[in-house]
Amino acid sequence: MIIFKYHKSIDERCWRRLIQAKSMFGKNFPTDFCITDADIFEAKRKTSLFQEFWIKFEKSFDEKIKIIYRKSKKPENITCYLNTSIYSMDDFKNGYISVSSRLTTAQKVWILVAHEYAHFLFRKFYLKYALNIGYKKNQIEDLKEILTVLNNPVLGLEDKGYEIHSSERVYALKLWNKYRDLEKVIEKLKDKI
Repeated sequence: MIIFKYHKSIDERCWRRLIQAKSMFGKNFPTDFCITDADIFEAKRKTSLFQEFWIKFEKSFDEKIKIIYRKSKKPENITCYLNTSIYSMDDFKNGYISVSSRLTTAQKVWILVAHEYAHFLFRKFYLKYALNIGYKKNQIEDLKEILTVLNNPVLGLEDKGYEIHSSERVYALKLWNKYRDLEKVIEKLKDKI
């Protein structure tokens, strides 16, 4: 189950991460905080709306995500904090994901929550495998972004990802269609990243 919440300290942590990163995958991030009272009010208001959106997808998500990650038990409960930036992110170390409160449709919530949760599940179940077969730590961020393309055929999404990864995402999808095995996809992608 995904539980949607807003907490100002998490919102600030998300902004700090963006500011610290400066840029990634061809996108420039904010250079300073921009959290207004109106943004906080809107984020808090949207927690129940996003929860309603997610409930429509949750049962399907729980069953289908197992196809990619091959874990028989139901995906774990996780908190999805809304943030006031325009970006979404995962924070595996602290055990949550975060999506932008600026999302406007159920479809966008579905795509971005599934995208960020895919990062979380990759780190939980396949990060060690990727490192053990020779991925460098600097390749992991690219790999986790590329692998979200697998959400498209399995979950019926249109997650386009970052333009910088477009050719690798096409290749990952071909590998998935051939093997239907995430470890095999990770292994075969190694020389492309």
